[in-house]
Amino acid sequence: MPKYLGLEVDTVYKKARLRELPFVKVGRALRFDLKALERFVEQHTVETID
Repeated sequence: MPKYLGLEVDTVYKKARLRELPFVKVGRALRFDLKALERFVEQHTVETID
């Protein structure tokens, strides 16, 4: 997931812990659904102005 999001592993887990990224907790492990992350990225994408 970190490569997909362009983030460091620690940053992904921090954002999940802060509820900034969608995830599911299975036991002690965090699992990320690709489709949920795609929706998250689409909703939080900002257009650049040249």
